[in-house]
Amino acid sequence: RDVLPLADVITPNQFEVEQLTGISILSIRDAQRACCVLHDLGVSVVLITSIVFPNNGGSNDCDNASTDLLMPPSNDSIGMFASQRQYRSQRDSNQPLVGEQSKTEYTDEQYI
Repeated sequence: RDVLPLADVITPNQFEVEQLTGISILSIRDAQRACCVLHDLGVSVVLITSIVFPNNGGSNDCDNASTDLLMPPSNDSIGMFASQRQYRSQRDSNQPLVGEQSKTEYTDEQYI
């Protein structure tokens, strides 16, 4: 875990993600939550490989999880799950350029 802030891209499998984050990946929403943890540690792009969802990746009620992702086909696994965090800064227009305080926002894009 100590080297994760130095990485731009990581490609862990499901077991490795579970070990790194402490989150058991039983659904797509769990994979999203795990990716958020890894993004918060400084990794920009996470590509989880070899994911197997019991019960067809059924949903659970996780906070802040997107609900607009397509569910995988009727079998119980997907090949990979990708997540990318993109940062954008907003300058406070009332602040001067020298010593300005910027607000950083981000969006996480996820792909199956």
